[in-house]
Amino acid sequence: MVTSRQLHRLATNPTDYIRFATTGRLPRVKKPSSPLIDLLAQISPRDRLRILGVTVGPQLGYTGSRRFQNAEQALNWVRPRSEMLEGESWPAESWRDKRFSGPLTLTIVLENATSFPEDLAQRYARLM
Repeated sequence: MVTSRQLHRLATNPTDYIRFATTGRLPRVKKPSSPLIDLLAQISPRDRLRILGVTVGPQLGYTGSRRFQNAEQALNWVRPRSEMLEGESWPAESWRDKRFSGPLTLTIVLENATSFPEDLAQRYARLM
């Protein structure tokens, strides 16, 4: 199935258009992935907003250190959209430690946060 983003990419990127015209190959859709993305995606958006002062750094699989107001903002930085087209870049991908494979638990994320609701551990016990 062809998405509107793929069509837009063909219309605005001559290299992708030429590849499509000669080979019939559309820009591939890929899903951003990392242990942090996989973990945060399992938490509801409402709860991600309640995890405050999240520092994304080496303990979470990223080089350097960046602080976000909440876990929702951190997720939006590490994964701007749930699906990206090949060749698209986003800031967090260049900071991701490609060798980091986890294990990453909610406990580690909460250790890198300034505050979070106490009931979070009970609600997401499977992620601890």
